[in-house]
Amino acid sequence: MSRRVPKLINNFAIYADGFSAGASGTRFMLPDLKLKVKEHQGGGMFTPTDIVVGSEKLMATFDLVQYEAAFLALLGRENVQYTVRMYGRGSTGDEQTVVGYFTGKLIEQTGREHTVGESEYKLTHSITLTHYALEVDGAIVHDIDVQNGKFIIGGVDLCGGMNEALGLA
Repeated sequence: MSRRVPKLINNFAIYADGFSAGASGTRFMLPDLKLKVKEHQGGGMFTPTDIVVGSEKLMATFDLVQYEAAFLALLGRENVQYTVRMYGRGSTGDEQTVVGYFTGKLIEQTGREHTVGESEYKLTHSITLTHYALEVDGAIVHDIDVQNGKFIIGGVDLCGGMNEALGLA
Protein backbone atom coordinates (compact mmCIF):
# COMPACT_ATOMS: atom_id res chain seq x y z
CA MET A 1 0.00 0.00 0.00
CA SER A 2 1.33 3.44 -0.93
CA ARG A 3 2.21 5.95 1.80
CA ARG A 4 1.60 8.74 -0.64
CA VAL A 5 -0.99 11.40 0.11
CA PRO A 6 -3.72 10.99 -2.52
CA LYS A 7 -3.87 13.51 -5.33
CA LEU A 8 -7.64 13.47 -5.10
CA ILE A 9 -9.75 13.05 -1.97
CA ASN A 10 -12.81 11.10 -3.11
CA ASN A 11 -14.68 11.55 0.16
CA PHE A 12 -14.27 12.50 3.81
CA ALA A 13 -16.14 12.35 7.10
CA ILE A 14 -15.84 14.63 10.13
CA TYR A 15 -16.30 13.61 13.77
CA ALA A 16 -16.33 15.93 16.79
CA ASP A 17 -16.53 14.99 20.46
CA GLY A 18 -18.14 11.65 19.63
CA PHE A 19 -20.65 13.09 17.15
CA SER A 20 -20.48 12.15 13.49
CA ALA A 21 -21.14 14.75 10.85
CA GLY A 22 -21.01 11.90 8.34
CA ALA A 23 -21.19 13.08 4.76
CA SER A 24 -22.43 16.55 5.66
CA GLY A 25 -18.98 18.15 5.54
CA THR A 26 -18.36 20.11 2.36
CA ARG A 27 -14.88 21.54 3.04
CA PHE A 28 -12.07 21.20 5.53
CA MET A 29 -8.62 22.67 5.87
CA LEU A 30 -5.79 20.95 7.70
CA PRO A 31 -3.57 23.30 9.71
CA ASP A 32 -0.82 25.17 7.93
CA LEU A 33 2.57 24.23 9.36
CA LYS A 34 4.83 27.25 9.39
CA LEU A 35 7.97 27.61 11.45
CA LYS A 36 8.85 30.91 13.10
CA VAL A 37 12.43 31.86 12.29
CA LYS A 38 14.85 34.62 13.18
CA GLU A 39 17.49 35.68 10.72
CA HIS A 40 21.06 35.51 12.01
CA GLN A 41 24.31 36.64 10.46
CA GLY A 42 27.25 36.28 12.79
CA GLY A 43 30.76 37.61 12.38
CA GLY A 44 32.55 35.95 9.49
CA MET A 45 29.31 34.77 7.88
CA PHE A 46 28.89 35.92 4.29
CA THR A 47 25.10 35.43 4.23
CA PRO A 48 22.45 35.20 6.93
CA THR A 49 20.77 31.98 7.98
CA ASP A 50 17.45 31.25 9.66
CA ILE A 51 17.22 29.92 13.21
CA VAL A 52 13.98 28.15 14.11
CA VAL A 53 12.44 29.66 17.26
CA GLY A 54 8.98 28.05 17.22
CA SER A 55 5.88 27.56 15.14
CA GLU A 56 2.89 29.60 14.09
CA LYS A 57 -0.40 28.88 15.86
CA LEU A 58 -2.19 25.79 14.54
CA MET A 59 -5.71 26.31 13.14
CA ALA A 60 -8.12 23.99 11.35
CA THR A 61 -11.43 24.83 9.67
CA PHE A 62 -14.31 22.87 8.23
CA ASP A 63 -17.78 23.53 6.81
CA LEU A 64 -20.88 21.51 7.63
CA VAL A 65 -24.25 21.72 5.86
CA GLN A 66 -26.10 19.24 8.08
CA TYR A 67 -25.14 18.30 11.65
CA GLU A 68 -26.28 17.41 15.12
CA ALA A 69 -27.41 20.41 17.18
CA ALA A 70 -24.71 19.32 19.66
CA PHE A 71 -22.11 20.78 17.25
CA LEU A 72 -23.46 24.24 18.15
CA ALA A 73 -22.69 23.60 21.84
CA LEU A 74 -18.97 22.98 21.19
CA LEU A 75 -18.17 26.69 20.88
CA GLY A 76 -15.63 27.72 23.54
CA ARG A 77 -15.14 24.25 25.02
CA GLU A 78 -11.56 23.20 25.80
CA ASN A 79 -9.94 20.00 24.52
CA VAL A 80 -12.63 18.91 22.08
CA GLN A 81 -11.43 16.02 19.93
CA TYR A 82 -12.01 16.11 16.18
CA THR A 83 -11.23 13.53 13.52
CA VAL A 84 -11.34 13.94 9.74
CA ARG A 85 -11.17 10.66 7.83
CA MET A 86 -10.33 10.98 4.13
CA TYR A 87 -10.48 8.40 1.37
CA GLY A 88 -8.62 8.62 -1.90
CA ARG A 89 -8.57 6.31 -4.89
CA GLY A 90 -6.11 6.86 -7.68
CA SER A 91 -6.53 6.25 -11.40
CA THR A 92 -4.74 2.89 -11.03
CA GLY A 93 -7.25 1.77 -8.40
CA ASP A 94 -4.90 2.12 -5.43
CA GLU A 95 -6.78 3.20 -2.30
CA GLN A 96 -5.45 5.49 0.40
CA THR A 97 -6.67 6.54 3.81
CA VAL A 98 -5.61 9.81 5.41
CA VAL A 99 -6.74 10.66 8.93
CA GLY A 100 -6.34 13.99 10.71
CA TYR A 101 -6.62 14.00 14.52
CA PHE A 102 -7.18 17.33 16.24
CA THR A 103 -7.70 18.50 19.81
CA GLY A 104 -8.54 22.10 20.50
CA LYS A 105 -11.04 24.84 21.10
CA LEU A 106 -13.76 25.83 18.67
CA ILE A 107 -13.38 29.61 18.62
CA GLU A 108 -15.70 30.57 15.78
CA GLN A 109 -18.86 29.34 14.09
CA THR A 110 -19.68 31.45 11.06
CA GLY A 111 -23.00 31.22 9.26
CA ARG A 112 -23.90 32.79 5.97
CA GLU A 113 -26.73 34.67 4.35
CA HIS A 114 -29.73 32.50 3.51
CA THR A 115 -32.33 32.82 0.80
CA VAL A 116 -35.52 30.77 0.94
CA GLY A 117 -35.25 27.76 -1.34
CA GLU A 118 -31.81 28.72 -2.64
CA SER A 119 -29.26 28.08 0.06
CA GLU A 120 -28.22 25.34 2.40
CA TYR A 121 -27.47 26.05 6.04
CA LYS A 122 -23.67 26.04 5.94
CA LEU A 123 -21.75 26.60 9.16
CA THR A 124 -17.99 27.19 9.15
CA HIS A 125 -16.05 26.04 12.22
CA SER A 126 -12.62 27.46 13.17
CA ILE A 127 -10.54 25.62 15.77
CA THR A 128 -7.31 26.58 17.54
CA LEU A 129 -5.38 23.37 18.08
CA THR A 130 -3.41 22.05 21.04
CA HIS A 131 -2.75 18.71 19.31
CA TYR A 132 -2.59 17.70 15.66
CA ALA A 133 -1.59 14.40 14.08
CA LEU A 134 -1.76 13.31 10.45
CA GLU A 135 -1.78 9.63 9.52
CA VAL A 136 -1.31 8.37 5.96
CA ASP A 137 -2.17 4.71 5.40
CA GLY A 138 -1.51 3.89 9.06
CA ALA A 139 1.78 5.80 9.42
CA ILE A 140 1.92 8.99 11.50
CA VAL A 141 3.71 11.72 9.50
CA HIS A 142 2.88 14.73 11.72
CA ASP A 143 2.40 14.64 15.50
CA ILE A 144 2.35 18.02 17.19
CA ASP A 145 1.44 18.44 20.87
CA VAL A 146 1.57 22.12 21.79
CA GLN A 147 1.20 21.74 25.56
CA ASN A 148 3.81 18.98 25.85
CA GLY A 149 6.38 20.56 23.52
CA LYS A 150 6.32 17.87 20.83
CA PHE A 151 6.68 18.77 17.14
CA ILE A 152 7.33 15.52 15.27
CA ILE A 153 7.56 15.73 11.49
CA GLY A 154 8.42 12.53 9.62
CA GLY A 155 9.60 10.84 12.82
CA VAL A 156 11.91 13.69 13.92
CA ASP A 157 10.97 15.79 16.98
CA LEU A 158 12.03 19.35 16.23
CA CYS A 159 11.66 20.14 19.97
CA GLY A 160 13.57 17.05 21.17
CA GLY A 161 16.96 18.70 21.72
CA MET A 162 15.43 21.75 23.38
CA ASN A 163 13.28 19.64 25.70
CA GLU A 164 16.26 17.51 26.71
CA ALA A 165 18.41 20.59 27.41
CA LEU A 166 15.63 22.10 29.56
CA GLY A 167 15.07 18.86 31.49
CA LEU A 168 11.59 18.40 30.01
CA ALA A 169 12.27 15.16 28.11
